[in-house]
Parts: sequence; C-alpha cells; structure tokens
Amino acid sequence: DYYNIDPRFGTMADMEKLLDEAKERNMYILMDLVVNHCSDEHEWFKKACEDPDGKYGSFFYLRDKKEGELPMVCELALLRRLAEGGTRGSDEEEILESILQKYVYQGISFAFYGNLSPHMKMKYQLFDKYFLEYKSIPGKKVQMRYKSRENQDIYVTEEMAEMYEGIYVKEFILFFGESIQYYISEKQDGEMVVTQSGTISGEKHGSFMEEGRYGRLNELFYLREQGSTKGLAQQMQHYRNLLEKTEEMFTIL
Repeated sequence: DYYNIDPRFGTMADMEKLLDEAKERNMYILMDLVVNHCSDEHEWFKKACEDPDGKYGSFFYLRDKKEGELPMVCELALLRRLAEGGTRGSDEEEILESILQKYVYQGISFAFYGNLSPHMKMKYQLFDKYFLEYKSIPGKKVQMRYKSRENQDIYVTEEMAEMYEGIYVKEFILFFGESIQYYISEKQDGEMVVTQSGTISGEKHGSFMEEGRYGRLNELFYLREQGSTKGLAQQMQHYRNLLEKTEEMFTIL
C-alpha cells in the first residue's frame, strides 16, 4: 500500500505531525520510493521473455503489446538507452531515429540528446544546442533567470518548459567562450524560491562541426579566444567566400 504508512513505523497522523514540525523549523521531508525493477538486459528478464509461463515469467508482469504506439514513457526510456548506449546495430539506429524525429519535430528535448552521435546531431540540427535540465514535481511553475557574459547588467526571466512529468528543459545556442549564468526558481508556498543556480559555457565540439555554418562561426570564436590573428583572418575570408558563393547559387524568390 503506497498511500499509507507502514504500521511498523507509525500512523498517517504521526507522518502529518512530522511534516508540520519540520515545516515550523524550515525543514522539508523527502521520501523516496524505489519500485522493484531490473534491466531489460538482465538474465531473468530475457528468460522470462523466452518463456512467459516458466519460472522466470512469474517474476514479471508480462502482456502482449497492443496495437498502436508505445506509451511516451517507454519511448523516452528506449530513446535514452539507445542514445547513451554507444555502438548500435542498423535496427537499433532505425528505431532511435524514428523516435528522435518524432519528439524533435514536436519541440520536445532532453539533456541526454547531448549523447547522440555527431551524425544524428547534424541531421536534426542539435549540434549547436546546450540543454539545461531541471527536475521537480509535475505541473510546477518553474522559472529561469539568466544573463550572458556579454550582457552582465541584463537578466532575462523565462518559464522553463515541462517536457515530461516534472522534467523541465531550457535550450541555448552558445559559441565557444560564451557563458550563461542562471538561477532556477519554483513556486513554494505561494512564493518563487531559488532552488538551483550555476553557469554553462560554450565549448569547441570537434572537427565535424566545422562543416556547418554554426561550426564555422564557432571556429571563428575559438580562434579569437586563442589569439590566433592569422588563423582568424584566414577563416573569416573563407567564411566570406562561402557566403558569396551561396548567394550566387541560391536566390530568394
């Protein structure tokens, strides 16, 4: 019974008194529930799938998949597992891309997108994104107040979008050397309270980036920060030549 207090530890009245006493002392009680689970790579789970009526099948609640799409939570769990899993076969790559495409086109993003392969990042224009992820209670009002290094006196306040069940995400585009100082606050007892703060900085991601426009601009920022005057001049001229060639080849109607 996940809704009541185990009699070995007291009653619900005891719990409510504990919460009230803690609140009077400006303290909070955090309760964590870890439901029994295991990996889909576990030997027991694999044997249960092979023989649902056998010994290991009784360890799990198994049922045939109904027609239609997987629940969102299952899709996201699979997407994350594939994104962080390293080398993938062609079948897994196809599954990953189909799920990723679905959520990217819906504007739903998560911090684990940063673990995708360079190819996937380039294809879905994620290579220039920095994702700041914050977890709280679903439906909470969560705000981010931030300023960049270039605008030290100007703070911007925005609500963080809830991507899924208490996972709030804000994405930024940062070039090498740029940084964002931020404060995250959420509503508690009718007031907005700062619960997290920090700084995120742009980095030079790697040579694969230099093929795109963002990558070339990022390279210019990198050379500027390194004080490479000659290299910066060469890259700027190269970038200008590319822009002129693009304007020649493509005309906006």
